[in-house]
Amino acid sequence: MTTSHRPTLESRKGRDLQQTSIIHSRQVAAHKQLKYRKTTTIDPVDAKEKFNELKLELLQREKTHFKDSKGDDYDYKDRQLAIEDGEVESYEDRMERVAKETKDLDDSSDEEEDQEDEGSESESDEDDESDDDAELLKELEKIRKERAQAELQKQLKEKEESAINSNPLLSNNNSTGVRKNWRQDKVFNYKNNQEKHKTDDDYVNDLLRSDFHQKFLNKYVK
Repeated sequence: MTTSHRPTLESRKGRDLQQTSIIHSRQVAAHKQLKYRKTTTIDPVDAKEKFNELKLELLQREKTHFKDSKGDDYDYKDRQLAIEDGEVESYEDRMERVAKETKDLDDSSDEEEDQEDEGSESESDEDDESDDDAELLKELEKIRKERAQAELQKQLKEKEESAINSNPLLSNNNSTGVRKNWRQDKVFNYKNNQEKHKTDDDYVNDLLRSDFHQKFLNKYVK
């Protein structure tokens, strides 16, 4: 952000000045203390205790909420929970259903492990064929990468050559010539070469270099 719109508090002068006692707030050093990142070590036991405390706190809040809204005789565990098919189930039914599903998942995982052991022998023969195919695919991928790299190098080389040729300072072609300065074609520039080949019929659009002015200087000044 620029500060050019702010007034100058002290005028800047082009000479050495004695040190004054004037101090501005923006010249005072600030933030002199470097802040370091704090390293904390988390104990698993403490983390588990905090988790249990948070869980108990949430359960207590839930109890308080249902007692305030439903009354003191209401048991929050008996509330009805909606499931996907539109039916409702109690808290205990839901816990039993979740336990049963987890047990079924454990049994299915054991069966899958047995099937994997039986199918490992049959897959060993197929692995040999797949290894050959994988080697061929690797070779093809390697060839494609080499061709792509060569094409990229070619494009970069062509781009570099075009950039060099487009720059008249770097190119060796001198057919373009040297550009003239814009002041060379103006009237008030010294044109020594033109004065050498000057004729009587030349008209100069400059009063200081006109023939009348030159004659006047030769007559009255010299």
